[in-house]
Amino acid sequence: MHTTARTWSSEEIEELYEKVMLAKRLNAICQEMDMPQSEKGKEAIEKICNELENKLLRDFSDAEPERDYLRMKECAQILYDFNEAKNCISTFIQKMDMFYNVDHLKTDEILAKNREKISENSISSREAIEIPKDARVTEFFDGVLQTCKEEHDIVVRVFPNPDVVMYQLIQRIFGERVHRFLEMILYHDWDISHLLYLRTVYNAYTSAMKFSQGLKEIQVQVNIEGLIEEEFSVYKTGYIDRELLSLRVIYAEELQEFQDEILKLNPALNNKKKTPVIPTEGTTLVSFEMALNFIHASEEAVKRCNLMSTRQDLSQNLSKIFRVLLEFLGRNYINESITMALSLIPTSVGIPEKMIESITAFFQAVYGVNQIVIFMEKHFHDILPHVDASIIRNDLIHLENEKHGVLLTIEEKIVKGCEKCLDALKSVFEKVLSNQKKDFKLKDEEIMGVTPTCDAVMALTRRVIKMFDMNLDGVNLDLMMEEFGHRLFQVLLSHFKKVTVTGSSGGLKLLNDLTEYKNMGKNFQNPNVKEEFEILKEIAQVHFLPPENLGVLFTDTRLAQLE
Repeated sequence: MHTTARTWSSEEIEELYEKVMLAKRLNAICQEMDMPQSEKGKEAIEKICNELENKLLRDFSDAEPERDYLRMKECAQILYDFNEAKNCISTFIQKMDMFYNVDHLKTDEILAKNREKISENSISSREAIEIPKDARVTEFFDGVLQTCKEEHDIVVRVFPNPDVVMYQLIQRIFGERVHRFLEMILYHDWDISHLLYLRTVYNAYTSAMKFSQGLKEIQVQVNIEGLIEEEFSVYKTGYIDRELLSLRVIYAEELQEFQDEILKLNPALNNKKKTPVIPTEGTTLVSFEMALNFIHASEEAVKRCNLMSTRQDLSQNLSKIFRVLLEFLGRNYINESITMALSLIPTSVGIPEKMIESITAFFQAVYGVNQIVIFMEKHFHDILPHVDASIIRNDLIHLENEKHGVLLTIEEKIVKGCEKCLDALKSVFEKVLSNQKKDFKLKDEEIMGVTPTCDAVMALTRRVIKMFDMNLDGVNLDLMMEEFGHRLFQVLLSHFKKVTVTGSSGGLKLLNDLTEYKNMGKNFQNPNVKEEFEILKEIAQVHFLPPENLGVLFTDTRLAQLE
């Protein structure tokens, strides 16, 4: 049965205080006495001390529901002088709703398992580097902070040692309520996905640190960083193993989904006995979007790693994260995609249009790979500032060597593919030119314009140059344009060495074609190629000069450069 606390007079307080202090001194004296006959005296004094303390504790507890803070303060002060108010503090904390009220406990459990508080973005999307916030964790720690603010207002009014009380309160909050909430929420999230579990740990840790800052803002002079580290130590231990497992699951699922899509569009890629078919319009062997998902997942992991790793483990953990990216994105994806693109390049003469489409598919893959490598290199260099190279210098050197090895393998395959494409293009142009009559014997009315074959060659050349422009840049573009120009010149030269011209009309028609090819040489933006194509126009002069003047033509013009 609850009774209303009676207000003490100042005389009663003073009298009680004197009794308590006397009992404290007597008890201290008895503890120093070591005689058998003093035991009964000790027991009697201890009994008096307990009765006085219990009376004060009852009065403190009776005054609390009435919000009689003055009475509580008087009791707390006397108990503080008596024994630092240890039992008073523990009783005050024990009676708080958050530790025993079933409704509070149930609310935390419901919040921990509330799927509505987790957006789909926070589970599956990896399009942003920022780790998605978790409304459950935020709501929980905001509630705890609000409770602490309310209790702090009471503590500073009642207790002479408020910092001690607040520390013990927060210690118990972390030891019981926070601990229980983290166990519930993380057990629940691990069953959903490894990524969600890691994001929740990260959000919980950062929310706990914000909670600590929130306490400082209300002048709670308690250093709780140690409590936070103690509570999260179990989640930091072995953290990197969970992170690497999560990344492997993410990468493997993304990779499998993309490969299934490619094989669905092109089943022949799964059968080495069949000729692969080029990707349809709108599809590509290299998905830049998917590669960005890989890199963003790694960037997010790096962000967690910087927070969850100890300083001595940070360098090694970051290296492990990048190695997993290198394995899946470098070896399993880019390398295999280039290998697949290589298989599309025709090795025998076929339909020119289909051959060009296959070559285009390869260079589209090369473009995608180049873009991905740029972002992967940037990600690697973004990691370096977080690493203290003096800790594990050799590990960083080994990691860079691994990266270089993977990229070198990819580069070698691209070079091989470019060479195959140039050979295939040579075959394509030879095929187109083979349709042209070898005898330029034409009627006068057919003299104007170029031959249909020349039109086809010109259109095809523009298409190839545009393909290079769209998929290559810098030195790579210059080299490919120059090499393609040289080879096309050789194909044209070889072709026109074999043609025969009948009459002046045939010569004029040939001159029209060769002039068009000569002008085309300017499109290669290379002086050497341009000079070679200048020679083509002069070939037509062979058919206009009398035989006695041919010697001058072959010694005093660019034709002298030809073998």
